[in-house]
Amino acid sequence: MPSSFTINTTQNNALDLDAQRHGEVEFKVNNVRGRALRGRAQLKPADQKIESWLKVDGDAEREFVIAEPKTYKVLITAPANAGPGTYPFQFNMIDVADEENFSEGPLINFKVLAAKPVHNLTPLIIAGVVVLLLALVGIVGFFIVSGNNAATQAALATANASGTQVAQSTLDAQNTATAVAAATNAIAQATLNAQSTTSAVQTRDALAAANAQKTADAQATLAAGTATAIANAASTATAIANAAAKYNGDWIKNNSSPAGIKQLAISSSGANVTLKVTADYRDILTANGAWANAACNPPCSWGETIVAFKDDPLVATLPIQSRLAHVLTLALSGDQLSVADQTKIDGTQRFAVGYIFSRSCSFLNCVFIPRPFPNVICQITKNC
Repeated sequence: MPSSFTINTTQNNALDLDAQRHGEVEFKVNNVRGRALRGRAQLKPADQKIESWLKVDGDAEREFVIAEPKTYKVLITAPANAGPGTYPFQFNMIDVADEENFSEGPLINFKVLAAKPVHNLTPLIIAGVVVLLLALVGIVGFFIVSGNNAATQAALATANASGTQVAQSTLDAQNTATAVAAATNAIAQATLNAQSTTSAVQTRDALAAANAQKTADAQATLAAGTATAIANAASTATAIANAAAKYNGDWIKNNSSPAGIKQLAISSSGANVTLKVTADYRDILTANGAWANAACNPPCSWGETIVAFKDDPLVATLPIQSRLAHVLTLALSGDQLSVADQTKIDGTQRFAVGYIFSRSCSFLNCVFIPRPFPNVICQITKNC
């Protein structure tokens, strides 16, 4: 029994959960059965112990009309005691009307990383604040000292002169000792001021060097980020082109499908996809808006259209007349292509039908036989 749904996701690689051990994966589900139906999402983990970690965001059971894709989001929450490792699960869809008819989605792996130790940063923060305050005090002292160098030198000279005068004006031993002590204190103060000036200069130079290093680091980080962004953009363009190319080929309608589109010729260049459509009938639209169709024998062309591929399924609008167009929704399922065709007049749907196509892989193989009589034998051969 053919599958009722196609299931796609952009999460091709393993998903790393975040620091809180949370993650999410989106799946796009499309009804390719050719009729409206009700489907239910089913999460199937490889290990039953992680079943409680997985949850469908919103309703798991939803109504599906023809050619209307729906997006499911699966939320992942790993507990704190979960061991590090890679855990796989599968997203499936079940036809509610026929529980035995289900469609399997891609296998998704998510990684639980080892828990990082928690460090107490409070002592480091306090030490950093102290260092910052000391640096500010040194800077202020530098400017104060720099502005008063002349006053400092004058004070030193005055102190020396005062000490000498006191020593010479008295022969009293006690007064002489006092004069010597005064001079010594003045010299010590001048020395302390000189040391403060040197320390302020050193602090200023250290701050300038640190700021220069931070600027260089920031510029290097910006350059690395720009290079990564360019590489990611190129990788994304290649992935989109590869996804669009999987629709390429000549597609022939299966005999079991109803009358309508007979053949699709699909080609792609990068993200641009070109569709050429051949059909069993042509549309007729009268001036008063009445719509009908007439059979074509041989089949007639509906023309072609170019659409930019964004995601599965591929949706293309094929204008037939100024007011009439066919909206085609194409979805791959294995080696078959399902197409939902909506006929719209002035943007309003008037008719809808679904087809199943297979790739055309036949070619004529001819062999020339010269003897005993010249002859050419041809047979139809399949290469797929």
